[in-house]
Amino acid sequence: MSLPISLPQELCGEDALKILPETGGPRGEVIIFGEGVARIDAWGGAALRTAIEYHGRYLQRRVTLSLPHDQGACALLHGLVRHDHPRHLVLPNDSNSQGKPVPRNVLLQAQPIATADDAERVAEMLFNETDGRLREAARFAAKSLPELIVNSLIHGKRRPIPPVACAIHDREEDEVQLVVTDLGRPRPPYDSARLSDAVLSSPGIHGLSSMVEQAERRSLDLSLSLVAGSGRLAWRSGNWHAAEDEPLSGFSAAIAIPV
Repeated sequence: MSLPISLPQELCGEDALKILPETGGPRGEVIIFGEGVARIDAWGGAALRTAIEYHGRYLQRRVTLSLPHDQGACALLHGLVRHDHPRHLVLPNDSNSQGKPVPRNVLLQAQPIATADDAERVAEMLFNETDGRLREAARFAAKSLPELIVNSLIHGKRRPIPPVACAIHDREEDEVQLVVTDLGRPRPPYDSARLSDAVLSSPGIHGLSSMVEQAERRSLDLSLSLVAGSGRLAWRSGNWHAAEDEPLSGFSAAIAIPV
């Protein structure tokens, strides 16, 4: 039995998390149809790589991914997910060269990060390799990465795969985005009230409130988004906003810093 997944035209924002797998779901071959994708951001890169890791590495199932017809979207999607991908991932023959250059707006290819030490190593690379007009925003994202990974490692339970991180410069929004997705399940499941309480009450979810404070001290217009179960919590323009929405797998945290 095969499991078809059709990617949307815009694999962006919170909506991209709808492709995250439900743990314990069907275990047949997975076919991901990406031909229609025209735009992808860090949310989409993290969500897609998480699905590939779960089905291809954890369940050891063949995952076939077709790439977008749009040339720009094809180069970006391929560049985001190909880094050290599971051997069960099958890409089209004409796109499977590791030697192809990664698009310059990919700051961190979507990849699992298993430990706090790995997060520090990846963050140092991101901190040192970004320059020019992206430098301040990218360095803030680099400093935030270990906090987001540690948060996932502490609060996610029964995790089938490590948290996945992805960072890009979204040229359309002209912002640096960093997204971390984790299929570990908080217990009990989060709603908006529990998510708000965990972040805003002491001691709170590790590092997230202090991240906001650091951005304010540096006069950075940080956006922070948290998605867990049906709970949504966002920091925008100096205020926290809580809401309920469609329940989604795992726990995801994203920051965006305008360039």
